[in-house]
Amino acid sequence: MRAPRLLPSSLWTLALLPALVTGCGDDPSPAADSSTTEAVDSSSTAPSESSESSSSTGVPDDWPFDHGYVMLRFVVPASAPNQAILDDTVTVVVTMHYGQCLDEYYEANPDLQQFGELGGPIFGDSSMGGEGWEELLCSPLFGDHAQCTIVWITQRFDAVRSLTVTYDTMAELGTKPLFFGPLPTAAVAQCADGLQPTVAATGPMAFRGIDSTGADLWIASAWAPAESASRDQEPLMITIEPM
Repeated sequence: MRAPRLLPSSLWTLALLPALVTGCGDDPSPAADSSTTEAVDSSSTAPSESSESSSSTGVPDDWPFDHGYVMLRFVVPASAPNQAILDDTVTVVVTMHYGQCLDEYYEANPDLQQFGELGGPIFGDSSMGGEGWEELLCSPLFGDHAQCTIVWITQRFDAVRSLTVTYDTMAELGTKPLFFGPLPTAAVAQCADGLQPTVAATGPMAFRGIDSTGADLWIASAWAPAESASRDQEPLMITIEPM
């Protein structure tokens, strides 16, 4: 397991504490049931204008970034022989494909892709002078989530157009979420035709859990909603299937 990297000095904490003020989040995308997988029962909570930060995540409503994330929650089915399988998970790999809006956004803005002149500081760490999502995704600034460090963030624009995040996890994956991103917010993406900045899983291998020996522990058997947008308040619920 990789040792967790500390956030650099006071760069993020001091810069973002003033952002914990009143405001409102981006509009959510409508939830959709997966047509290829068994739906997971979960309640949908649409974001609303509020004078307080989200009570479930502690995330400021007055969002200070051009990018956001999707919240991932993992569920062990009652039929699983090892109900503590998530506690044995050391590495999680999540791959999501870009929806039409983000596909068009990155095509129109190649400099904002991961290896573009402006994209590197967004996807990398804070030493590069940008938003630094390699550190932000596991930052305490985003409230209560499973302890983690980011191993890699990998964006692809070849045969597929996708984002993969590889996490080292250290505790509480069974009770707390992980965050997946970075994803441009609706305000930044400026989606046309009523679209939202969404991502979607395309199969069970989109979600993988790996143990300390490097062996696959689990993949997904179902997930819902079928698409998730940057800064959705509704988590993406993933039911796992032991290997």
